[in-house]
Amino acid sequence: MTLLRDGEHLTGSYFYPKVGKNIALSGTIDKDGNVSISESDDSGKQTGVFKREVEAATDSPDPPERDRWQVVAADGSKELRFWCRSSRWNSPAPMRFAPKVIKEANKEKHYTVDAVYPQIEGDARFDKFNREARSLITKDVAAFKTAETVEPTSTDNVLADEARDRV
Repeated sequence: MTLLRDGEHLTGSYFYPKVGKNIALSGTIDKDGNVSISESDDSGKQTGVFKREVEAATDSPDPPERDRWQVVAADGSKELRFWCRSSRWNSPAPMRFAPKVIKEANKEKHYTVDAVYPQIEGDARFDKFNREARSLITKDVAAFKTAETVEPTSTDNVLADEARDRV
């Protein structure tokens, strides 16, 4: 999720893997940090609402805030409530967490690949993390594709025949 704040106004987007694209956000934040954000589809129709109420924790000398979040579908049909604790972290550069997607399909081999992995953009200190995350997922995808392209052995054929005979 990326949010930009201009006074009390918030704008931004978040990536939802099921939808496969960024979803627009706009909203407000008050002086106490309470947030109300609407999500919209490409036509501008509201599809959901995020609300955050902040409650200062008092169990330590420098307490993090305790956040109560509520996410509601625009038509009210779905609702999710949860609590989280947040700490402030200021980066020397604007950065965002960007999910990267690998989607591949091979009709001949009857497989699809739909993988999502994290990347941190905007701060060179995370370049090594980005390379490692990308390397891990691309190795796994390559291994999967290799396993799917290996010709079945005669033992595999016998097992498949036995399974088919039981049906």
